[in-house]
Amino acid sequence: MIIKQQKNNMSKKAFTLVEIMVAIVITTIVLTAAFTIWSRIRLRISRSYTKQTLQNELRKIANYMQNDFKSIRYYRDGDESKPIELPNNNTNWTLSFQKFKEIDESSKDKLAQDILEEVKYSLNNKVLKRNNKLLSANCESVQIIRATEEKSNIYEDKRLEEARDSKLEIEITGVLRVPGTTEEEYHVEKTSVVMRNEYYTKINKNYKSNFDLQKMGNVVVEADLGKIDLASQSNEALKEMLATLEQTMIKCNENLDNINSAMGDEEPEGVHWWEKLGAWLGADNLYGEFKNERNKLVAADTIDEVNKAVEDIQKKVDEDEEKFFKNSYSGYDKLTNEEKKEFKKAYDMKVHDKNMEDAYKKLNNGKEPITNEKILNAQANGNKLDENGKETTILDGGGDSSIVEQKKQEANNILSYYNNISLDWMDKSEYKEIIGTYQSRKNLLESANTKIELIKVKDECNRDKNEVEKELASRK
Repeated sequence: MIIKQQKNNMSKKAFTLVEIMVAIVITTIVLTAAFTIWSRIRLRISRSYTKQTLQNELRKIANYMQNDFKSIRYYRDGDESKPIELPNNNTNWTLSFQKFKEIDESSKDKLAQDILEEVKYSLNNKVLKRNNKLLSANCESVQIIRATEEKSNIYEDKRLEEARDSKLEIEITGVLRVPGTTEEEYHVEKTSVVMRNEYYTKINKNYKSNFDLQKMGNVVVEADLGKIDLASQSNEALKEMLATLEQTMIKCNENLDNINSAMGDEEPEGVHWWEKLGAWLGADNLYGEFKNERNKLVAADTIDEVNKAVEDIQKKVDEDEEKFFKNSYSGYDKLTNEEKKEFKKAYDMKVHDKNMEDAYKKLNNGKEPITNEKILNAQANGNKLDENGKETTILDGGGDSSIVEQKKQEANNILSYYNNISLDWMDKSEYKEIIGTYQSRKNLLESANTKIELIKVKDECNRDKNEVEKELASRK
């Protein structure tokens, strides 16, 4: 009797299978909700940090450029005036000039009038350098143009109007991937600066700086260490060069780590989980191919290794593009090589517009994007679009009407292909994985170009560092 009563008490304390299942479901829901909230908070913090990091980096670049461009020497040799030649594109360029050196580094407003400094800026594949210093590996573009303020007739002296051209508008665009995601943060930093020496020269035709009056040739060369006579430099100057080179190498390594991490996180859209599982198990599929290409590129440490990895990826991209072109345009095989170049421009524009329109639809803000189609139509009419997308501005041929006609003809040719390209096939489910893998490969190629530039900068700094160290060691 006692044993039976104990069994009944034990059965009352136990949980049924239904109760256990309900508890598991509730716990799973709570944990999932908590994890989702935490993930969103973490992503928001990561985005905010990435945005702030990018903003700070671009502001420092803007400060460098302000200080350099305001003190540019406006070259004069007798009656000949030679203003600075600005870059004619925004993404890949090199710009060298002479500027008056700061007397006191702590006060950038005090400039020497008899000492010049050689400055060299270069932008290649997102890597922006100033002399031997790495400014950024996240620089999408830098636009430097003379101010386009509207002229007025309030000046009786035309020299004052000419002087207004001494103002430069600088726009720096940067992009940085949010750690642990495929999302990117963009930031645009704008600034303007007046080139003082050019301004004064244009206002007063008789103006000459102390440098011009004394015909001095005292130039501090910092743009290329190979041009510097290290033996003529003081120990302090050599140590300063060494510190700059070491700092640049550290920054290069940090950026290389970030790029490798971003490439390692690259995942194609449209790939099913079972394909990823198959690749993990060793199956030969599209995702497995991509994964091997990605890992090889991430592991590459030298320029030769990166180029070899890029070569394999580029081959696959070219093969996919040929298929895409044929899917989009029935007469592609009949085009000549020159015609294919124009077709490719039209195709890239069409794909860009499609992605842009899809993005605007998701935003649902009532705005319409300024598409390449609108730009091409304007150019075909001999016009350009203003910032609001209105066809008002006239194409600039630099005073040569034949250049305008050439631009109009080219726009008409590309527009003809654009209007006959169909991208409906992209919306079919069987192409999702192929398109996703193709786009991820393109992203890898873009990152690889930046990686190559960083390795070049790192190798150059290492070479120069050894030379400076050798010179310092010889003086002991």
